[in-house]
Amino acid sequence: MRPIIATICLIGSFLLMGLVIWPEYQDLREAMVKAEIKEIDLQNMINYNQTMEAMAGALKIDYRGEVRKFEDGIPNDHYVPSLFAEIRRASYRTGVRVSGIGDFSTRAHPDRVEIKMTEINFSIEGAYSNFKNFIRELKSSARIMNVREITMGRGSGERGEPLDYRVTVRVYSY
Repeated sequence: MRPIIATICLIGSFLLMGLVIWPEYQDLREAMVKAEIKEIDLQNMINYNQTMEAMAGALKIDYRGEVRKFEDGIPNDHYVPSLFAEIRRASYRTGVRVSGIGDFSTRAHPDRVEIKMTEINFSIEGAYSNFKNFIRELKSSARIMNVREITMGRGSGERGEPLDYRVTVRVYSY
């Protein structure tokens, strides 16, 4: 009788393992595989974020000058002497001479009251190629400038005689 009971117990334990424990074991393995996949995904996200932070840091360093130049495009002051100084510096760099500063006016922008528009008239003397470089220098300035009007005055440009130009520029500030 003992061998029958032992056989029944053995068969019962195999059935118990096959019907109860084996499915639980399969669920455990499946959960472990999913956990490994999630862990790999998490590590990839961490690596991606670290790469993005490093790139953002590099961009801040590499383009700091350009960002500052963009922020200086519309300066906080509409102080006219600083604008005159910038025009003089551009003239020195390009080989033309500022022969006179005319009228200037400052008023609010019609669409955006917080933006001030300053319009300045001035005269320039110099060779045509230097004058072109001067205008290019003004347009590439950090300030937002519109060259409103250019008129050519006296001087033929022949035999070294400089040409005379009258320029009107509009500059924007806060």
